[in-house]
Amino acid sequence: MANRRMFSLDVVNTDKFMEMPLTAQALYFHLGMRADDDGFIASPRQIMKAVECKQDDMKILISKGYVIPFESGIVVIRHWKQHNYIQSDRYRKTKFLEERSHLELVENVYITDTERIQNGSNVEPQYRLSKDIVRVRVRDRDSIELGDTVCTEPEESVSMPPVISLILNDKSLHDIFQSDIDGWKELYPAVDILQELRKMKGWLDSNPAKRKTQRGIKRFINGWLAREQDRSGTTADRDGTDGAGIKRFISGKSNEELEKGIHDIVTSRISQEALDRYHDKIHELIRLCCPFEIFTQEQIDYMRREWKMEPLHKDSAFVVPREDIYDFYDRKLGVSKGIETN
Repeated sequence: MANRRMFSLDVVNTDKFMEMPLTAQALYFHLGMRADDDGFIASPRQIMKAVECKQDDMKILISKGYVIPFESGIVVIRHWKQHNYIQSDRYRKTKFLEERSHLELVENVYITDTERIQNGSNVEPQYRLSKDIVRVRVRDRDSIELGDTVCTEPEESVSMPPVISLILNDKSLHDIFQSDIDGWKELYPAVDILQELRKMKGWLDSNPAKRKTQRGIKRFINGWLAREQDRSGTTADRDGTDGAGIKRFISGKSNEELEKGIHDIVTSRISQEALDRYHDKIHELIRLCCPFEIFTQEQIDYMRREWKMEPLHKDSAFVVPREDIYDFYDRKLGVSKGIETN
């Protein structure tokens, strides 16, 4: 295997390539550096593990047509011959002859037998692999593994590039798509959603110790946006505007919607350990930890009506519980020391 490889700007300097997540682009370059002289990679899983890329990155490369997978687990760089010209005295033919037999070169681009039959040699291939080359067994819509499962029709989250991506605690990325943003715009009409997402991205990039898990990132986003929604409402009143759009949005909510809104605020302020520990006294915990000012008036009316509870004001509310001050909350909430309610 050569120590030097080249990459053609005709392939990688395109909107299609640049719109992919950076992790998928990085995986593509790492695969290219480790390919044999015909563009075949024998151990893509090993490379993915070494460079800390995810299965989703490989799925994107496959669906976008940059690599072709085979049932054996081997993959090939589709545009290899555009990237690299190897002199005959240095060229070493690939040992993966079975896989090579299923490919043809059309204008220095590999296409499969089925693509040639379906599309004709003068039509750009659509990157759909037939079952005689790659066996398809979809376990579920979110679990597609290289080697024994390949999605023949990419899902929306793969075919549509993300608008922005937030880094997680394991250094993977949580992609956010336009459909997500549209949904948040309805929930938080007073908030500039995209600008707040940019702020979240900057905050997560700057605070690696506080990055979220894949499971907790949506709670983090909703909590952030809910606080901005409340601040926007307060600003509108202070500025003398009537905030009519906000008032229309929050008015007429059902009890379930008000409860969910309160829950979204709470889960952004109180640790999961505290929620679990005091789950049967959660209303009182909300009163202790979440100040009056962060709730809408309708939510406060709901708490007074349904919970018979008055939230504390900012100066009286306590900090989010930490492990070393649980004893204080045990006493405040009437929980026996050393006995957890969950």
